[in-house]
Amino acid sequence: MKRLPLIFLIAAIAVIIAAAALRRPPATQTPSHPTPTTNTPSADLFHPPHHDHPAIPPDQVKKLPTGRVTITTTEAGKPVAEVPIGLWNEEYHVGLREKTDITGGHTFEKVPIGTWTAAAKHPRYVPAQQQVTVSEGQTTQVVFLLSVGGRLTGTITDESGRPIANAGVSILDVTSKKEMHPSLKARSDPQGAYLIEGIPLGTAGLLVLASRYRPIDRYDLAFRAEGETVRVDITLRAGTVLSGRVVDESGAPVAGALVNATNEHTGMSNSDAEGRFAIYGLGDNPVNLFATKKGYGTLFARGLAAGSTNVELRLPKGAIIIGRVTGAKPGDFFSVLLYRYEEDLGRELLIRTVPVRNSADGSFMIDDVSPGHYWISIDAAGVTVPVRAEIVVHSGETVSVTIEARR
Repeated sequence: MKRLPLIFLIAAIAVIIAAAALRRPPATQTPSHPTPTTNTPSADLFHPPHHDHPAIPPDQVKKLPTGRVTITTTEAGKPVAEVPIGLWNEEYHVGLREKTDITGGHTFEKVPIGTWTAAAKHPRYVPAQQQVTVSEGQTTQVVFLLSVGGRLTGTITDESGRPIANAGVSILDVTSKKEMHPSLKARSDPQGAYLIEGIPLGTAGLLVLASRYRPIDRYDLAFRAEGETVRVDITLRAGTVLSGRVVDESGAPVAGALVNATNEHTGMSNSDAEGRFAIYGLGDNPVNLFATKKGYGTLFARGLAAGSTNVELRLPKGAIIIGRVTGAKPGDFFSVLLYRYEEDLGRELLIRTVPVRNSADGSFMIDDVSPGHYWISIDAAGVTVPVRAEIVVHSGETVSVTIEARR
């Protein structure tokens, strides 16, 4: 999968946060890590990238020439049937899924030309994938030589020995500390038992997440032989709770605000109709948090005592910054960088990065800005900004700014 530039990643995160803030679920905690799901044959065969829109629109994809892709799965030279297989195209945002037949194969017809990721994942076998190129009128052959992976099993309990159901268990890569593969995960059953199969041989990590408990991760699991079963029983400690209310500047409750809290652990919550929130599974250290909702400025609070209750988060009405970059040409791509000086930290922080594409006159807009003292610059190839624009923003107002850019 191609890596996105940092600016796109930051923008994608901002979109996700804004979308979450608009929802209106009850004030319950959401784990900060992606919650693992049951390891079924078809679960998360692909892990699509965080794009807002495909690089090539669907109507154009339909007009592209096509080819075929035949995927075959074997073990020790013998065909393996009923293996979930698929193709994913990052540019098109198109995914195709099937299962191999009794011959161990399947042919995808009328696949638009381009670069695709082919994948195969069966619970018993190590996940397999590779990039393939589809050419007009041609058949691309993909052969996956499947190998039996290791198995991880165990029981998850609390400190009193009671089983914890629905705990998420994920296999981690020891180098990146991230999920090894989106299908290598499971949830504990009512007895607290879990099982993950198809783990690649070698050293692996483990992440366990459960609502109201502190997460656990470790990186010392060793799988030495195909089919080897490693047992790991996990005891989870109850976490601390941070709770309170989100209100507006008049003191009225704000429903659907996203509250994110972090110390040695991280948790999230959405405020309910009364503005109440509760975040579980935190640690013992002081807590830093932020609260955000569309139409309001983001509020940051730092150094709150773990276990605090009745925390009031007062969201200011969001301001709007309307700006223009002089020297920008139609079709230029640039990013607007918004900085603010944080008194409690004694330093300047990058608050927002806003990508701007195809602006006819270099204009841009930043909404939901909190009151404060800001500096604005831009990041663009071959462009310098002699002096950053400086502005003071008040609650709910709209301000204008011009940034001088030189090539």
